[in-house]
This record gives sequence, structure tokens and C-alpha cells, in this order.
Amino acid sequence: VTVNNLSKTSNSTGGSGSVSAAGTLAGFGGIGVGCGINWNDDVSYGGGLQSGSKDFGLGGGFTITPTQLNVSAGIGINPANASGNFVVSATTDGKFVFEFDASSAVVCVQDITNGRFKINCMT
Repeated sequence: VTVNNLSKTSNSTGGSGSVSAAGTLAGFGGIGVGCGINWNDDVSYGGGLQSGSKDFGLGGGFTITPTQLNVSAGIGINPANASGNFVVSATTDGKFVFEFDASSAVVCVQDITNGRFKINCMT
């Protein structure tokens, strides 16, 4: 596996950076991975990750603003032609939003464990 990109840019109010690598990894075959970060004064900062092989693909990241945090990811299962994605958002006023979608039907069950509310979703 070889690093094939390493970059950064910045100015007085923001910037970004990224790195990626690709190659062959024993047990996985050909792979690729990459990540990046970015920031802007008074606006947001965040980062992301991408990775893939012949069997799986992953992309995800986060963004933080003065009033909100968003985290998201997508997962692909290449041999099954299946995928799932989620987004979780939290705001400074204490609210959460969770979204999940998939390439096949999804069933979710809500539960309470040790006084904490949870949801389990599966395809």
C-alpha cells in the first residue's frame, strides 16, 4: 500500500487537508483509503473518510457548526449489491435526528434499556 496523495491548503480563515493511499493488502486484495479535514472560522469544521475493496465500500464524515453536529456514513457490500446509509444530527438545544436508508426493506424496533431510549434497525 502506497500513499498517493498528501495535500493541504489554508488561509487566514480556513483550510483543508487530505491524504489517500492505495495498493494491495494481504487478505483483502486491492484497497483504497482516503481522508480529509476542513475548517472555516465561524462557519464549520469537519472531516471525512473513504475506503474500499472488492467486497466493501465506506464513505463517511462529520461537520460541526456553531449550533449543530452532523455525522453520516454509507456502507456498501459489493458482492450482495447492497448498501445502507445513516445520518445523525444533534443541535445545541438538545435535539437529535436519526435517518437510515438501505437498498432493501428496513425494520426498526424501539426499546428502553437502563433508562436510555434506543432503536434497532435491520434489513
